[in-house]
Amino acid sequence: GVLSSGQLAIWKLSDYELGVSVGQKNARGATQADDDRKGHHQPEIRERMLSTIDDSHKRPVMALEWLPAKLEIAQRKGRTTEANPEDGPVKFLVSTAGDGQMLIWDVKSAIDNLTESDVPFKPLHKVQLQRQDSGTEMGCCQLLYAPAAPEQAEKPKEEGAKKQKKEERVHSCFWASTEEGELIFGDWAAKGEEDRKPEVIKRMSTVSKTFRPMLSLEKSPIFGDILLGVTDWSFFLWREGVEQHLFQSCYASAYFTCGCWSPTRPGVIFLGRLDGQLEVWDFLDQSHKPSFSHQVASGALTCLQFLKQEKRGHSEQRLAIGDEQGHLHVLVMPANLVKEQGKEKPYMLDFFDREERRVAYFAERRTRLEGLREEIEKHAQEADAAAPAEEGDDAALADMESQAMKAAEEAYQKLERQFREELGLTDN
Repeated sequence: GVLSSGQLAIWKLSDYELGVSVGQKNARGATQADDDRKGHHQPEIRERMLSTIDDSHKRPVMALEWLPAKLEIAQRKGRTTEANPEDGPVKFLVSTAGDGQMLIWDVKSAIDNLTESDVPFKPLHKVQLQRQDSGTEMGCCQLLYAPAAPEQAEKPKEEGAKKQKKEERVHSCFWASTEEGELIFGDWAAKGEEDRKPEVIKRMSTVSKTFRPMLSLEKSPIFGDILLGVTDWSFFLWREGVEQHLFQSCYASAYFTCGCWSPTRPGVIFLGRLDGQLEVWDFLDQSHKPSFSHQVASGALTCLQFLKQEKRGHSEQRLAIGDEQGHLHVLVMPANLVKEQGKEKPYMLDFFDREERRVAYFAERRTRLEGLREEIEKHAQEADAAAPAEEGDDAALADMESQAMKAAEEAYQKLERQFREELGLTDN
């Protein structure tokens, strides 16, 4: 668990503390039945291990992300490899907070040393996220582990050590959202070049920037390269490797508070709202507004989580919903929101591909229009520079015309005097 002080705590719960034991006694020597008769319904549970405050976050922890069991992380520089079996125990988790730090914890080692009071609980690796323009801390509120896809990784030029380094970098990537709603993609094992610091943040998207924290960030369980980000007024769909978002919803009539994907329907998204309603967006039906909504509670919905199905082929699907009043609601999904409809997956794949082509087209057109605008401004500046020269030419032409008219008048006066003299009409 996490604390407002920025520390991580580990509890170890017994059957009695979980309320599933009948005859087991607690530390006071009383059974659960004895406590029930005496009115003791809230057992006191203390943490078994607490992280050292100097090595923890400086602000409340906002997100935790468990890493796959197959990963092994070196203490030096956070190098990540696939050295463990996939069905083994989970060893590491990543935490982030408003202080801009990403801390990687070896939880398995901490659990193995629960009985050792002198073993400190410290992070294995630390990464400080900073804004590249100002150098200030970049506080995060959502975190998502995202190993790079094999087709996106460049082929190494040489075999051996360089290939191993490339594989290490692939498994240390992540998505995160800042406190201002920006989406970032980074690598906690990034290497610096010469005297430069490592550039942990590789890309940043500011289109979802609302100056408020992003509420949910999830990867599609059907399409591994599609992300869902939920903000106050709208939600966004991104594809890994694409700079801009593929889709942005219309503004909602009430604040969004949370969101998640359907685990079985590729084109269905569930969104919780501030007024207690649950919106269902079915892209197979329409994409400009939700297909329908359901009133779940009188207060804001704070969490959406699908329960794992115990048996294969079991069609009943349950959605657990928490609200701000502390109530838990469990909804059973209807069959039309559970079973994939026809060729839904190919349709959604075509939808994402079409939106990606649209994004590429508008990006190319935007670049072309910017070039055209610069060309027009350049011609306008050249015209303004040539304007004074044209004004000078007009003045010189007017002066020449005036001098010509004056010379013509003088020639006329001279001829008139000669004519008068020949006719004897001159004045004495």
